[in-house]
Amino acid sequence: MAEDEFTAILAVLFERLGFETTKPAGFSDHADLVVSWQGHVDTVIIVKQYRSRIVQMSDIYRASAEILHQQKIGNAEHALLITNVYRRNLPPVESLPEGVFVVAVEDLVRWASPFPNLLDHLIRFDSQLAAALKDFEQTPLQTSSLNGDILRKIKTRSGDRNGKIQTPERVGHDLAALLLSIPADEGRKICLASGDEATPWRLLEIIGQRALEYAFEGSLTAWQPQGRIGDEMDRTDVLAKIIGSDVFSRTLVADFRTRYVLFDFKNSSTQLTSNVVHIAEKYLYPTALRSTAIMISPKGFSPSARRSAFGALRETGRLVLDLTVEQLASMTKNRDSGTTPDAAMEESLDRFLQQVAR
Repeated sequence: MAEDEFTAILAVLFERLGFETTKPAGFSDHADLVVSWQGHVDTVIIVKQYRSRIVQMSDIYRASAEILHQQKIGNAEHALLITNVYRRNLPPVESLPEGVFVVAVEDLVRWASPFPNLLDHLIRFDSQLAAALKDFEQTPLQTSSLNGDILRKIKTRSGDRNGKIQTPERVGHDLAALLLSIPADEGRKICLASGDEATPWRLLEIIGQRALEYAFEGSLTAWQPQGRIGDEMDRTDVLAKIIGSDVFSRTLVADFRTRYVLFDFKNSSTQLTSNVVHIAEKYLYPTALRSTAIMISPKGFSPSARRSAFGALRETGRLVLDLTVEQLASMTKNRDSGTTPDAAMEESLDRFLQQVAR
């Protein structure tokens, strides 16, 4: 289920618990909910629905910095980070930044226990993740007594709204700006704001790899730039090894029998043609656990390229997906606030597989 549906269920839960829920006016787009107790104690909430049982600690800290930033700019009493991750997989409470309350899925189950319909929704969210991960032997969800006083705390004034505004990490935003500043189909050398100087197609490879390494940190590793191949007319760009425990990573490993993903950058001002897909196929070797390629370009696949990608999957089991530069830029920006790209990639894969025809 989408994160916005999870957020909608949480809004109803807080209303059942006696809070008022409002639009996050005065906050940035990163704020998901604002709840108020008796009209004078406001709590800003960021929701993180991960598609994995394991979450990178760095992402929790990034999300914590973001929620503290939202608390200050919106003048809220409290900052609440809600996630669908089990508490045992979250950082210890004492290691979190001061002022951040983190709610795990067990806490939500405890809060929803008086409301059977809401409790059923929450359990269904968890069951769907278990099914996607093939985690059928998971321990059933239990209520949690840890952080049981969070509800009490966010009903009372904090007494201090005047602390220094937190500055969230902006590495991804900087990378996204660089990506989007690279012109397509331009042959002459240019210099980016970062100081990188090269032809645009080469800059897309350089900045693109940096963006991928940041966005997919914890899911992909052992990044290996690839040189020219064969007659040197074609080239592959970068190869990475899958180490993630998220649904997208597990699907590639278990269902497409691949341990590596090939990323190929094409700095074309038009949509990619079927010929590009046929070339990518040549460098995918299922027997070497390399059956997946992701083509990155400004405009993505043309209809003919998508048909060729469907044919490659049907006939040889090779998976060729497309990712636009704008989509990659969005993933790098989202990582600044602790949102991983696996849900977006899983959604893209689902759409692709659902469209495969005879």
